[in-house]
Amino acid sequence: MVLKKSLYPKKSIQITSKADMDREMKRIVALFAAHKESEDTWECFDLALKNIKQWTAGDKIYQYQGFIEHIKSLEKPLIASLSSERTRLSTSAHDLLLAMAKALQRKYEPLHDVFLPTLVRLFARTNKVHARHTLTCVKKIIEHSKLPRTIRTMCLHLGNNKNKAVRHAIIECVNVVIQVNANADLRKYIDDLEVAINTTAMDPSPDVRSSIRQCYKLYSQRFPDRASTFAASLSTDTCKYLQIASRHKPAAPIRGMSSSRSTSTTTSSKPGQSASRAGMGSRFNSVSRVKRPVTPVADGASTSASSGALKSSVSSTQKRVLPAIAPSRSSSGPKSTATPPAQPSRLPAKAPSSYLAPTTASSAKITHPSPSLSSPAPTTNLPAKYIGDGTPKKRLDIDFRLKRPVLLHGMPAPRIKKKASSPNAPNKRKQPDTPLNEEDINQKKFKDDNSTPT
Repeated sequence: MVLKKSLYPKKSIQITSKADMDREMKRIVALFAAHKESEDTWECFDLALKNIKQWTAGDKIYQYQGFIEHIKSLEKPLIASLSSERTRLSTSAHDLLLAMAKALQRKYEPLHDVFLPTLVRLFARTNKVHARHTLTCVKKIIEHSKLPRTIRTMCLHLGNNKNKAVRHAIIECVNVVIQVNANADLRKYIDDLEVAINTTAMDPSPDVRSSIRQCYKLYSQRFPDRASTFAASLSTDTCKYLQIASRHKPAAPIRGMSSSRSTSTTTSSKPGQSASRAGMGSRFNSVSRVKRPVTPVADGASTSASSGALKSSVSSTQKRVLPAIAPSRSSSGPKSTATPPAQPSRLPAKAPSSYLAPTTASSAKITHPSPSLSSPAPTTNLPAKYIGDGTPKKRLDIDFRLKRPVLLHGMPAPRIKKKASSPNAPNKRKQPDTPLNEEDINQKKFKDDNSTPT
């Protein structure tokens, strides 16, 4: 505790003149130059940064000449504090930058160029709380200081960075720059903006693609004439990802469609066919599955001839084709090309269930029934196991085994023969070996005993 008090005083210090500012800023520079961040010094560093923030917002020391030079002399300590893993120290450094941006407004831009590379690098932090706090701080700094010049620097970082979190944060900051600046300030950097949109439109990250679509929307609203020219130079895939309205050409008519329509109108306008086909239209639509050829009628022929041709074609296919269609009746007067009203249907009450019913020609064919084992010949002299269980059992003769087997519909009666078991055939179950006696093991001993005289 004694060390901390000797390093930097904890009491509040008020600055009322440029001399006071120079004295206190030199003390802070000496503090950071003499010590490194540790458990004993980080609280002193935090207190010094908070004092500078208080002097900037309350005492307005930025009005004194030499303030920006003092801040640039603290470049390395401020960068180290921004990158610190200690949340309190890092937050104090971010708050100091934000306070200076609020106070200096447009004059903060030279200082922002000093700390911008560090802030962009902090977007890639694994600690999401720190990364989110850095992004919020940079957005607020842009809102207060405008910073149109940062578009070029951020677009350069956007093309060289492979971290999707950094790319997303950079595009979010660029969107804020477009929103808060006037068109005159943005026009100088419009080429860098177009390059960034073109290179990031098809980014693998969905968050980056969503942000760049918003960026293109803001850009097209600010510069509509330039946006139309820029969109014309983009590829089809890029336009698709940016959701730019496609400029399709009118579709060409399908080949043969107009000719088929004209042919149908000309054929339907023939006087000999108009009346008969008009009456058949509704009936042919109901039986669209059946394709029956229609006999064409020449010009000047009577309708009775066409009806006779229809009847003859129907009689040739009685059961296969659906019922005949009633011919249209023509008036005795001159033929008119107008289509008469549809006549009531004369179809029978019930049509056949299938158009694949047998025809007259197919029913006349001679069919041979397939052989069946259900009714064997009465003279069969075989047991039921050779004929089947479904046949009625008959009384067999006494000498039926001595007779030759009867052929059953061309197939010999099967006989099952069993193999005769040979006497030397081994048994299925192997018998265990008998235990050996001592005389079987040591035959020499028993041989010598038997050979010795008694």
